[in-house]
Amino acid sequence: MNYFKNLKSLRSFVLSICLVVCILALTGCGGSMSETSAERTRRHHQIVRSGFGQLADDWDALWLMDKRSKLTDKLIRDY
Repeated sequence: MNYFKNLKSLRSFVLSICLVVCILALTGCGGSMSETSAERTRRHHQIVRSGFGQLADDWDALWLMDKRSKLTDKLIRDY
């Protein structure tokens, strides 16, 4: 009888751990439930804009067109 009580408590423990893992897998650790759709879209557009800006800077560096200018407000690499 004692074996079945331990088995039942072990089963409930394993099921509770599985429930916690499933909830964390669905929601993630990044706080996505506290972020609205507009905030998520704004963050995505900001990341894409930043990525394209870095791509343009790398392309200019490849073609050696990244000389310093007083007209730009961005930091350009100085080799």
